[in-house]
Amino acid sequence: MKDTNKEIDWEEIWNKERPVPTKDKGDIFTLNKFIEYVNDGLFIDWDGSGYYSDGVMYSHKNEAYPSEIKKGNIDYNFTHVVWFNK
Repeated sequence: MKDTNKEIDWEEIWNKERPVPTKDKGDIFTLNKFIEYVNDGLFIDWDGSGYYSDGVMYSHKNEAYPSEIKKGNIDYNFTHVVWFNK
């Protein structure tokens, strides 16, 4: 029988690594292309949500804000950005 009294750790669920989405759920860009698009004004923070990725997996804990990228605060440990429009 399942323990239904167990607390759900929503933060763990939110930060869990997951596969990059299919085209109908979100978009994936190389990091360099995303930086180019941000600098050209094609993405702003209010447009949606971005997350750094290795091109295969991403996590909500690795947020990629266009405003931070414009300032040069870029996490080069990743090769891609997954973007979800609002």
